[in-house]
This record gives sequence, C-alpha cells and structure tokens, in this order.
Amino acid sequence: MKKIAIIFAMQKELDLFTKQITGLKTVTQNHLTFYRGNYQNFDLCLTVSGMGKVNAALSVANLMQFFAPDLVINIGVSGGLDKSLKISDIVVADEVVYHDVWCGNPAKLGQVWDMPETYHPLYAELLPEYPHGLLVAGDWFMTEPEKLQATKTNFPTALAVDMESAAIAQSCYLYKCPLMIIRQISDVVGTEKQDEIYNRFWENAPEQSSLILRQVLTRLANLD
Repeated sequence: MKKIAIIFAMQKELDLFTKQITGLKTVTQNHLTFYRGNYQNFDLCLTVSGMGKVNAALSVANLMQFFAPDLVINIGVSGGLDKSLKISDIVVADEVVYHDVWCGNPAKLGQVWDMPETYHPLYAELLPEYPHGLLVAGDWFMTEPEKLQATKTNFPTALAVDMESAAIAQSCYLYKCPLMIIRQISDVVGTEKQDEIYNRFWENAPEQSSLILRQVLTRLANLD
C-alpha cells in the first residue's frame, strides 16, 4: 500500500476530509498531531503545518521521521497574482520558488545557496482541468501594493503566492520525496476589500479542498 502524507492549511479542511477515511487513529509527535487512516487502498497520514516557512519545513521533517511517505501532497490556499484568477479557483504547481530569499551572487533571486533555482512538484497532469504554473512563497502576507508590484516584476509568470509551498518543496527535495502541490485562491492580491474577501472565502474552502483531494487520490489509484 502506497503511503501518502497530506499537509493541510487549516484544521477545518483536515477534519472534513477525515470523514472519508477508515481506521482513523490520532498520534501526537513532537508539536504536531497526525491522523492515520486508509482511503482508496492508500495508507494516509494527515497533518496541519501551521503558517510560514519554519512550520512548513518542520511538518515535512516530522512526517518523514514518523511516517516515511512515498508521496507528500500539500493542499492549501494562495493569493492570486495572475489577473485571470478568481476567488476559489484551483491552481496546481509545476514550479515553486521563494519570493523573499536572496543569498547573493551567483545565486538567483529566490534560490537558497546550494539548492535548485526552483523546485518542480509532480503529478500536475492528474488535474488537467486546472491551471498549472509557478507558485512563489515567503513569510509575507502580501497586501502592500509595493510588495505586490516587486513580486510581479521579479516573477512575472507567477500564478499565486503563499507562505509555505517553497519550504515544503525544499524539504521534500532534501528528503528525496515526491511532492504534489494544490492551491485554492483565497483572494486576489491588490484588489479592493482584499482582507474582507479573504475572511469570507473560508466559509466554503474546506468542502472544495476535500473534493479535490478525493479526485487526486482516485486518479493516483488508477495509475497503479
């Protein structure tokens, strides 16, 4: 049975998805709670990372030590950067980079020294009905017009921005574990009433995340 770890953005998303799995068990490891169970003949381990790069990296490290997954799936939310995106749209990462890392020449902007220039999550082709592309990530909730414009200038092809995906990608790269990243657009950065729209978005976000995960796991099962 393939072992899949799923890292959620929020507890509500995880709690809703646990209704779909059998044999649910809960284990606390260090500061994280893990939820073990079965779905589509997969052995699953679910957790919530917490916000930001450090929490994201620690969630991967603990999953590797506790569960040793064959695949990590990260599902969460992002702010839309591409003008074509709307609230609740789904984007799938085929490339990820930090927007707030600079280690000096000859490293590229966003590149941690001795690490790849960008990271390349897998399995985007399982969700062909959604846009694929570049996600940028960093410890910054992006609401300031100046920061938004700088990010768009530095990464003009970026679809969306979040606070965890690049750290999860770097951690999985170091552990040599395949990764898939799916993001739901919670707000479009720079639009009017961005904070108000972001807060309303969470009312229906868990249901959509659960639906997408069931789609992905069913399609992964059909690959075997």
